[in-house]
Order: sequence, then structure tokens, then C-alpha cells
Amino acid sequence: MGQFDRIQQSKQREKEQTRQKAAFRPVRFRQTSEDTMMNCPHCGSNVPAHSELCPVCGKPLHLNICTYCGAEMSPDDRFCSECGGARSGVICPKCNTLNFRSFCSHCNTALDELAQEELEKAERDPIFIRMKGLAQKLAEMEEKMLAAQARIEEAIAQKEEESATADFSESPTLSAEEQALVDEYKQLMEQMGIPAPPKVTPAPTAKPKPARQAISLKAEIADLKAIEEEYAASVAEMNELMTQLIPDPGATPQMQRNYFSARKLPVYRKELRQEPSEWVCNYCGCHHSQPSECAEPQLGGYWIYHRVEVTVKSYEYQ
Repeated sequence: MGQFDRIQQSKQREKEQTRQKAAFRPVRFRQTSEDTMMNCPHCGSNVPAHSELCPVCGKPLHLNICTYCGAEMSPDDRFCSECGGARSGVICPKCNTLNFRSFCSHCNTALDELAQEELEKAERDPIFIRMKGLAQKLAEMEEKMLAAQARIEEAIAQKEEESATADFSESPTLSAEEQALVDEYKQLMEQMGIPAPPKVTPAPTAKPKPARQAISLKAEIADLKAIEEEYAASVAEMNELMTQLIPDPGATPQMQRNYFSARKLPVYRKELRQEPSEWVCNYCGCHHSQPSECAEPQLGGYWIYHRVEVTVKSYEYQ
């Protein structure tokens, strides 16, 4: 028996134990037509009956079911007897959003014990662990592809500039081999979904320029193709792993939602931002790290901004 089979059997045993320990029978929504309407018990709005929360006021529509775990509740219950979920909702400590679910609907912050338990399960899930590793690998390869693209653009510019300065009377041209490489590069960019930048013809000049290190266009394109092939293979593996993320089919819709909310992939993107670095006061023209350092801050001043590269971390929900 392989390691994957043992993992699947272990997960199946865990699911069976969980079902055996369950002290309540989940309440299922009846299949209703999209056109079936009802009045919200909180705001009175006429809304689709198949919705769990009112699209107008955001409060639970069905008072006989816990929106956190799916257990049966009495309309008079203030808290769920199974998970302790509050009928009045939970305010997210990060974004101050009122929620009626285990994960914040705005920032996906874990709000109760059910969410924390699901996060702990996700951290032990071998499939999700592999997915997080792939997400980091894909981010690193994207940076390599951008760097390779920049070097190729510089190599093309060098070739065109050499052709332009060789004979001012003719338009800059590339050799047949070089043009074939450029065409191959553009085709590769189209396959990757990245539009190639428009061709820029350098202005001819007779002034000598400092020598630049020659860039091998052929070698750079070969490197980019290798990275792109590895990237495509990693994306295919990621897509295959996503199909294996299947919650317990016997769980309530609320618990299945928690399963996916806990499995979020980090995505890293680099951005250029304008950030303040120094404050120049009107009092004496001195540079300060902040206005409070000035002896006369009430006289005003202005900030000096610099462009900085920052790595932004976001999440993709599965």
C-alpha cells in the first residue's frame, strides 16, 4: 500500500469518527426554486428563500438552523447548543464586519472554535501543504520570467542599436537569425498570455556610449522557455491538487464552507509604491523623519516620496 493510500484511509477513518461523535442531526435546506420568495424575519424584505442570509440586512433567513455549523435550533435560542454560535452574530476583530459564519465574509479571519479547528486540519492536510509549496514556487518562477523578459528586451534593444549606428542611412534591421529569435520570443509571450511590448526604434547618434555587456539573445530565450515549461507543469499539478480538495460529503453545507475557507493559498506579488521618506519643514528647510521633529511644525512643510518595491501577500480561496 502506497503512502497516498494510507493517507486517504487515515482521512476516511477520521471522517467516520467525526460522524460517530456528532451529537446532532444536520438540518438540510429543502431544494427550492430560484423564484421561491419569502419575507426576511428581521427586515421584512421579500428575498429568495434558498438564501442562507438576507441579501438586504445580512441576517439569517432561517431561524431553525445554525449558520455556523448547521445544527437544528429553536427560533428563540440565542446561541447554538452544539457550537455556541451567537444568533446576534460575531464582529470580526480585524475589519469590524458583522458575521453570522465561522469565517469573516470580508477578510476570512477565523472567528470561532470551528474555524480554528478547520485551520488546524488544513495545516496537517498533505494535499494543502503541497499546494502552499507550489504557490510559493509559482511566485518565484513569475519573478524569474519577468527578469528574463527584461533581459531579452535589453538584448533586442542592443541589437537594434548596433544595427542603427552601423549605417545611419538605413533603418535598423536584425539579421535573419536574430529576427527569428525575436519572433520566437513574441510567440512565447503570446502563449504565456503576456503581450510583447511595441518595437521602439532607437534614435541614431554618433556620440560614443559606454560599453555594455553583451546579452546572448539565444541563451536568454532558451532560459525563458525552460522556466515557462516548468511553470506550466507546476500549474497543471496545482490544478490536479485542487480537484482532490473534497470535504466530507456527509457534513453540513456550513461545515463544508468552513473546509474551503480554511484552505486559502498565499499569493505573493511585487508592486512599486510611492512612500514618504522625509518631511521638509517650511521653518528652516530641514529634512525630518516626521513633522513632530521640527521646532515649528505649525508652519507646515511637505513630504518627499520615493518609489519602493514591496511584496504584497494576498490569498486565493479554493
